[in-house]
Order: sequence, then C-alpha cells, then structure tokens
Amino acid sequence: MKLYSNPKKLKYFSPRYYKWIIVPKNYVSNGADIVLDFYPKSWFIHDWVCGSYFGGEVIPKGGVWEDDTPMTNWQLSRVFADVIRDEAEEKLKDSTGFLMTTRNCFGWLILPTTRFWGTWLFGGGKARENGMW
Repeated sequence: MKLYSNPKKLKYFSPRYYKWIIVPKNYVSNGADIVLDFYPKSWFIHDWVCGSYFGGEVIPKGGVWEDDTPMTNWQLSRVFADVIRDEAEEKLKDSTGFLMTTRNCFGWLILPTTRFWGTWLFGGGKARENGMW
C-alpha cells in the first residue's frame, strides 16, 4: 500500500454546506484504493473525515466538520464528489493533449458520481456512524 503525506495544511470550504474541513499538515493518506490517484486533495479530505489512520503524527478526529459539528455519511459523500469535481475542473482548464483532456473529462464527469455512491453505500467511516442522512 502506497502512503502519502500532505506537505501543507489543506483547507476546503463547502459551498453546499457552508462549512470548513481542514486537514493538518503531515496527515498520512493511502490515496485511492481502487482507482488511480488523480486528485490528491480529495483523498486527504475523504480519509480525514472518515477517520482513517495510516500512521504518522497526526491522528484524525473523523466524522466532524472543522467546527466539530457531526457530519453524516451523505454529507461526506457529497463533499467528496464536490472536491473531486473541483480538482478535475482545475486540471481540465490546464489540460493539453488528448490523454490529459480525456483523463480530466473522466474525472469531471464520471468520478464524482461513482465516488459519491461508493462512499455513501460502502464507506464513510466515522461519518457513517453519525447516520446515513
């Protein structure tokens, strides 16, 4: 299993829920389990909110927004899809060549939907403990 450590604090504001998720510097993530690690920010956020611990000095609280209010599995799944879509859209703007454009179109159109349903139906970790809805 390949592990990644984020080099700086990651901040994400959800325009859908008007709340922050902040992943501290040096948090360790395993990235994507099944698909390629195209969009690293989304996996750090996903693993942080799920409460996944892969070693290292930073231990996630999991299942909560930055203000410590509980996050449901539905909210996590929606935010995860939103972050992937945002990352893919940023990369799509910078895409050159057929392969890069195709990969980022896939990320923008397909990944958010599949990752949303995959997280909501089968994952969610600590957020799932707060309820499905």
